[in-house]
Amino acid sequence: MKAKQLSPEMIADARRLYLKYGGRQIVRIEQEMRALGWPFRRRLLYSTRHSHGVTPGWPERFGWRHLLTPEQLAGLGRRNGSRNSFEHWLCDTFPEWTWTWKYQRYIYKKLAGLAAGKNRRLMIFMPPRHGKSEMVTVRYTAWRLLRDPRLNVILGSYNRSSPTNSPARSNA
Repeated sequence: MKAKQLSPEMIADARRLYLKYGGRQIVRIEQEMRALGWPFRRRLLYSTRHSHGVTPGWPERFGWRHLLTPEQLAGLGRRNGSRNSFEHWLCDTFPEWTWTWKYQRYIYKKLAGLAAGKNRRLMIFMPPRHGKSEMVTVRYTAWRLLRDPRLNVILGSYNRSSPTNSPARSNA
């Protein structure tokens, strides 16, 4: 749908119906929107994956998902069991960053295997400033703990400083 066709009234009607049905019954939302005279298609409520990234659906784009109750969110279940639910969580929670690079998608697949229990260990080697620590150490750990607060997590890190910059070394 073109931006010029979007009207605040149409978005408000879609939001009202989305919340009325708790994010479910998408076909019914489409039918009621069309009965109101709007050129509405249900695909507007879904995020669309492209080779160049993800186009968020209206619930993510306009923040409707955050208005649902925890019970309604649990009932959606579409992303909870999906292989790339961590990627979706990143895109929803931190939309100001880009989470759709090809190398990131490769990492998501490996992390999904870790979360599913297929792998017990994972080592990630990438050049500096590619987001290893931010994506995996900080955000993946937070996501796993949000999904299962009883999970035990041990994080290990290593930073080797050069001998000339080491404060323990003296020239005496």
